[in-house]
Amino acid sequence: MIYPNPLNPRKYVVLNTGLTIEDRGYNGDYGTPLWGDYAIVKVKAGSEVPDLLTAGLFDEDWKLSK
Repeated sequence: MIYPNPLNPRKYVVLNTGLTIEDRGYNGDYGTPLWGDYAIVKVKAGSEVPDLLTAGLFDEDWKLSK
């Protein structure tokens, strides 16, 4: 899902339910995601892979770790 960012309409919020694994990462039954539960990236024109600004995991209550 892609939606305009309510805090900055010139940017977007993207929800991706797929895994963040490169093609070569599918070498077995259990690929390891590269970015965890969430990631903030900066997309560059002409680049296949965005720049990763931050990423991490949620805690057991689906909240950001402190």
